[in-house]
Amino acid sequence: IRFFEQTLELDGLTPEQETISRALLAGSYQGAGRAEDAESIYRGILDLDPLFQIEALIERVEALYGVSLFSGQVEVFRNVRRIR
Repeated sequence: IRFFEQTLELDGLTPEQETISRALLAGSYQGAGRAEDAESIYRGILDLDPLFQIEALIERVEALYGVSLFSGQVEVFRNVRRIR
């Protein structure tokens, strides 16, 4: 969690890097049982990109880095989107 928090404090991240870092942080929060923090991060992603599609990000992260986002992230993200 701290790694992704520190990454987001860096200057010079591209929009894609920031979105990926935020999504990975949200997944970390979710995995640690911090659902409210995860939802807050997802709201931040939607503030940056209202058209954000988590499914596309999952494919991109898997292609770029060979890692999968945490299970359940799609459902939590969709719930956040519905609430907005």
